[in-house]
Amino acid sequence: MNYKRVLPGVAVCVGATFLATTVPAQAALLFSDSDNFSNILTELTGGPELSVSRYDGDGIVSDIKLTFSSALRTSGEIINTAAQAQDFTLTLLAGQYDLVPVAGSPTSLPTFSPLTLDSPFGQTIGSQSYQALVPNTLDTFGGFEVTGADSLTVTDLTAISDFLGTGDITFQPFTQILTLGQGGGGNVDTFVDTFADGTLTIEYFGEAPVVPPVTPPTSVPEPGLLVGMVGLSALGLKDKLKALLA
Repeated sequence: MNYKRVLPGVAVCVGATFLATTVPAQAALLFSDSDNFSNILTELTGGPELSVSRYDGDGIVSDIKLTFSSALRTSGEIINTAAQAQDFTLTLLAGQYDLVPVAGSPTSLPTFSPLTLDSPFGQTIGSQSYQALVPNTLDTFGGFEVTGADSLTVTDLTAISDFLGTGDITFQPFTQILTLGQGGGGNVDTFVDTFADGTLTIEYFGEAPVVPPVTPPTSVPEPGLLVGMVGLSALGLKDKLKALLA
């Protein structure tokens, strides 16, 4: 029975004839670069900057992936300043954590925002409730941590061209941390710090440059060996002449 079934990278059978199909080549990682900061006290207002390199190699770039990974950590202390014990809830939120490309960056770059909004005010970093906290008594808050990531893949050839050549691509981070108190009648003091981490990675994929094969040099006999070979050849010729003349 004849059959024909085509799958990527699988042989095709038509009767007794087999046709080999080609497996599509995977784009190779040509180059990657990253930059990061850690444990920086917020707010972030443009620094520390993160910079990654443009691609200046010989490969043919087909796609570029950028990823911004982040973390926010918060902890501290609170105190009830009222004259009586109080119940209240303290919540820390990230209203903004953006990584913004600076002027001169490729025009296809957006603002990276790794937050996952879970309230009208932003993303909750941590929330803690207190019951009957006695007056003028310190209590701890946290620690809490949230992580996130935002990424971009560039495949348009015109946009890719903006990433090629020498120099860096630079971004600036910005944060806005919000403190939300519920209850307590406004008689609660907070001493809470929030710290930020950020890592920017860029990966260039495509066709690696073809390296021509190296042809090994032809083996040349040592000069002494050549003299010996010539001498032996001369002796053999002399013996043949003697035999002919005899």
